[in-house]
Amino acid sequence: MTIAPDLASPREPDREPSASPARLALLVLEGYLYLAIVIGIFVAAVAFLVWGLVNRRPLIGLVAIFIGVPLLITTFRAIRAVFFRRSRPEGIVLTPQVGLGVLTAVEEIRSRIHAPRVHQVLITDQFNAAAVQIPRAGLFWPRNLLMLGYPMLATLSEAHVRAVIAHELGHLTYGHGRLSSWVHRTRLSWLRLMHDLGVHGATPAHAHLLFRWYVPRLNAQAAAVSRQQERLADRLAAELAGLDTTAEALVAMEVGAAVFERDFWPGVFKRVASQLTPPSPFAEMGPHVWADQGDLTELVTSLLERPTDGDDSHPSLGERLARLGRSQRFPSQTRPIAADRLLGDRQREIASGLDAQWQSTHAAAWRQEYEDLRRARERLAHLTAIDAPTPQELFEYGTLLEAAGRTEEALHRYQSATAAGHVAAGLAHGRILLGRDDPAGLVLVEAAMDAQPSLVDEGCRTAIAFLENRGREADAERFRVRRARQTTLQRMADAERERLSVVDRFGPCTDAGVDVSSLARRLAIEPTVSSAYLVAKELRHSSGTLTVLALISSGGTRELGACLKREGLVPEHVEVAMLERRDHQLRTALEGTTGALVYERR
Repeated sequence: MTIAPDLASPREPDREPSASPARLALLVLEGYLYLAIVIGIFVAAVAFLVWGLVNRRPLIGLVAIFIGVPLLITTFRAIRAVFFRRSRPEGIVLTPQVGLGVLTAVEEIRSRIHAPRVHQVLITDQFNAAAVQIPRAGLFWPRNLLMLGYPMLATLSEAHVRAVIAHELGHLTYGHGRLSSWVHRTRLSWLRLMHDLGVHGATPAHAHLLFRWYVPRLNAQAAAVSRQQERLADRLAAELAGLDTTAEALVAMEVGAAVFERDFWPGVFKRVASQLTPPSPFAEMGPHVWADQGDLTELVTSLLERPTDGDDSHPSLGERLARLGRSQRFPSQTRPIAADRLLGDRQREIASGLDAQWQSTHAAAWRQEYEDLRRARERLAHLTAIDAPTPQELFEYGTLLEAAGRTEEALHRYQSATAAGHVAAGLAHGRILLGRDDPAGLVLVEAAMDAQPSLVDEGCRTAIAFLENRGREADAERFRVRRARQTTLQRMADAERERLSVVDRFGPCTDAGVDVSSLARRLAIEPTVSSAYLVAKELRHSSGTLTVLALISSGGTRELGACLKREGLVPEHVEVAMLERRDHQLRTALEGTTGALVYERR
């Protein structure tokens, strides 16, 4: 094929008005300026406190006592979030001994389109391809990496894979990788900063406002520039591989990614129901993946009809084909596949390596899921044989049926359990109705929440999702408020179960699950425990009482409570509290409770 003399500088497609690499570069610099302001304010606050302590300013010193350490920790988290090392992509590195055909093809294409040197080629587990630049020192001296997905090599022809490689190397030819890497790092810095601060509840207002103001602008500008870069790379690939082959490759990449996500991988994971060990999916990949799908016309049509959105980093498939002057053309030739031609005898070795990595990642979860499904089938068979199941058994029966995808049968069991007074079954019944766009489910969900407060969180999430999908934001807000209120109450209830307070009210314990004599003999060999009290604590934020074993200790281990439970001396539902001798008010309240003292060292 004769290559045009101006191959490295083809005529640029019409630009988007907003696609300006220079403007994007300035926007990235603006982002780093904002990051510097956020971190600078943290550092300045810490420096101010240090100055106050050094100069013995009483007021500043008092403030430093209360917020000095938390502020210092927050400052460290902010700096750590911004300064990080980008992780290297994972994959099987090709060498002349393993993958000579791929390396030869990459070098040939690279030289023809005048791309810079490719330092490393990796085979990955994704149906995708990408050229990335990993800086060796900060943002400078990048190392060029080309990643080729094995699923792509195992299903597309060599001609189509060459077009894909030309497209990806085209980004290196035009220097797209460096700006993309810079944008990615800036965006990741902001996301890491906001996440680390938000997790610890330390996000200042100015950081939140800057994030809301800046990141959407960065995303919009980066997406516009990225789409323009994709069009340039498409034209360069078309100059090398031909318009028809490039158009076919574009369709194949879009359809292949959808087929693997929609059908291939779900089919692999379905085998967990009958297969104890994970399969070898990469060894099974081949052109039959396309044949197994039958008529792909509907899928291709839906991909072509999808418009380009302002947040998309790639133009839509229909737009890309239109710019190449080609209509939809699905590749008909899949033999020989690229893996046969470019990997040769090493194809099986590479597939085995990817399978080993995949199996290692999924083995534990796979075996657990297999055992869970096996037990669920056995339990389902047991429940099926019961002539007159209880409401709880009907609810469990419905839950197992729903998990197995038998929703209609599950609904009948939920209805029966609801009629018999099972509250959680009413929520499940309502959830299925809402999934079918039946608003009658809201009544059932609300009734379940009213009857059992522990269902409020799940019920509100179900109602909010239903109402938001229908644009009923005002109605959804009512459930958001209820969920927030219940979350606060639950947090207070959990807190009062985890600690003792001087405002707690105690009563005699009637819990028969504690063997007081055995417990006393066990505590006698703990030299740090001086006494123990067993009481019933009245709960203010939830109903009932809580059995509490309070151990008066002189610096003993905090793991003693867990040890007593493991040894079977204290039931799991009992809260074990370690108190020190200086907790005088709590000790007075415990001593004043009738029959509370169960052990005292003499």
